[in-house]
Amino acid sequence: MKRFFANLIIISSIILGTGDYSLPQLQTADQSITGKEILKHVRYLASYELKGRETFAEGQYEAARYIAKEFEKYGMKTLIKTQDYYQYFEIECVKVIPPSTFEINGKSYTEREDFRVAAVGGGGIENEVVFIGYGISTEQYDSYADVDVKNKIVMVFQGKIYRKGPVWGLAPFHPMRVLYAINHEASGMIFVEGTAPKDHKWPIPSNWNLGLITLIEPIAQKMGLGSWNDEVWEKWFNFPLVYVNVDVGNELLKNSGRTIQELKDEIDRAGKPHSFAVEQRAKIQTRISHGPKETMNVIGMIEGSDSSLKEEFIVVGAHYDHLGTSEDSGEVYYGADDNASGTAALLEIAQAFAKSKTKTKRSIVFVAFTGEEVGALGSNHYINNPEVPLSKTVAMFNLDMVGRNNPDEIMVLCVGKNKDLLAGINNKASTKVGIDLKELERSYADSSDHSCFYRKGIPVIFYYDGGGDFAHKPADTWDKLSPLKMEKVARLCFLALSDLANRD
Repeated sequence: MKRFFANLIIISSIILGTGDYSLPQLQTADQSITGKEILKHVRYLASYELKGRETFAEGQYEAARYIAKEFEKYGMKTLIKTQDYYQYFEIECVKVIPPSTFEINGKSYTEREDFRVAAVGGGGIENEVVFIGYGISTEQYDSYADVDVKNKIVMVFQGKIYRKGPVWGLAPFHPMRVLYAINHEASGMIFVEGTAPKDHKWPIPSNWNLGLITLIEPIAQKMGLGSWNDEVWEKWFNFPLVYVNVDVGNELLKNSGRTIQELKDEIDRAGKPHSFAVEQRAKIQTRISHGPKETMNVIGMIEGSDSSLKEEFIVVGAHYDHLGTSEDSGEVYYGADDNASGTAALLEIAQAFAKSKTKTKRSIVFVAFTGEEVGALGSNHYINNPEVPLSKTVAMFNLDMVGRNNPDEIMVLCVGKNKDLLAGINNKASTKVGIDLKELERSYADSSDHSCFYRKGIPVIFYYDGGGDFAHKPADTWDKLSPLKMEKVARLCFLALSDLANRD
């Protein structure tokens, strides 16, 4: 209750323009970093006008223009290739073309009420349905064992066994589960909504980004799932996929005498698949279109002052995209903490370095990444098309959700070579800022945009507030953020950057 009233006072003061929630000045260079200024950026990025900054939507492009204008105001260097701040690239996308139909044994269901179409493949099929639990196929856990799905429609739970069973890695990733089904010669897929943990649920997209699929090709090959060739593309584009609600899921199961909840509880408890033919037939008819769409990272650089060390670089990143607007309810997924908070902190850090009279020895590259929510598209593109040599990139700092939960602590992960050095630099900076550091589990090395850099052997510092049940929901709004926390994290990052950028 005390924290509620404290936050209410902070928010009220900011709205009235009277609050100044700044820490004592740490050093001349970072005095411009204030929670009030960070929140100002957040309020625009997470505004209704930007409609959730969905990748490829106008709100995402508006956010990119805003960030680029800020970089220009700070006097940051533009990219060598384009002479502006945008790193453009195209990704193949799919769009659903309504109407679609879905039937069970001749009974028709209503689109957007009983079922929704995911933008994967289009076509018409009518086949028997086989329940395969979570639809995951690995050496340790195989939903397809001892069940025939050839030319059948597979019925799959959304989500995964939560905090149980083997380490999943990318196995539960949506495209991977579609790929499992295609490789097992299924003809289509039915996902049952309402079976994923509440804080791990995405709104079903009307546009499914196919660039995401090509990113998992090396993983698919490593797992023995084959190469992504023309034949697989053709199968993908002709693979209908729908999401149904729990009531429709239970209708599909009625001949088995089981319910969705009973099966989910049983599979989660046992940690083993429970796959079987449900003795029902379904008919699906969907249509799609596909083609390339353009998006962009926004990149600016502050060049180092040392004649030799300025050819070494530190990348600071934050993704500026989010989930957009619900196709069903029209609700906006504002993404204030995720990740307007990290993007706003990145802007203030960049401005502080740009204003500093003393320049760092090494150069610092600031990247606002696009497409993180649909598969780290921007960071993957950057890694494969770097603006500065990866061999000269000494570290990557990532800010992804830094504005909520306890304002006096932030979760941190330091991984890669020289991780102890990075941790020491970070710990030293935290004592100056007055913020406690909580170590993240090693598994977070595979989350967010920093994972692309880590896999290339670049050391990483990742800042994260821990998230919560507000994540990927319309409730993630700017008024829930802590200006003081965002200021502390931004100053922490600034000081750690300064230390690393000036070391001989």
